[in-house]
Amino acid sequence: MWCARLGVKLRLQLGLFDVTGFAKSPAKDVKIEGKLRIKSAKTAMQPNIEIYTWRSCPFCIRAKALLKTKGVEFTEYSIDGDEQARSKMSDRADGRRSVPQIFIDDAYIGGCDDIHDLDAQGKLDTLLGVA
Repeated sequence: MWCARLGVKLRLQLGLFDVTGFAKSPAKDVKIEGKLRIKSAKTAMQPNIEIYTWRSCPFCIRAKALLKTKGVEFTEYSIDGDEQARSKMSDRADGRRSVPQIFIDDAYIGGCDDIHDLDAQGKLDTLLGVA
């Protein structure tokens, strides 16, 4: 893929851009990281947010609604009936098997009550990079 604004040839691979040339004059909304990849400056500040859910779980729906009201993007792993995925989640969540389980930049946050408690304490916005 050729990006004329950057003056570089880019190849999309797994959602990241590998730079195969050199930027002549980067656009204002693009940040060059090292020599290998670029990210939009808009998403560079947002942490990686992951949430393990079941589709019909009311606590999962409530936790996702809170994240949506904050205007942040998140990755949802819907693990309905997938025991292997649930085991992976449990390993990351200090053995907890209930849903939802929420992680911000690989740091374990907890479940629905935990994320709402952080919001009530005024700490969630900082963690999400929206403060």
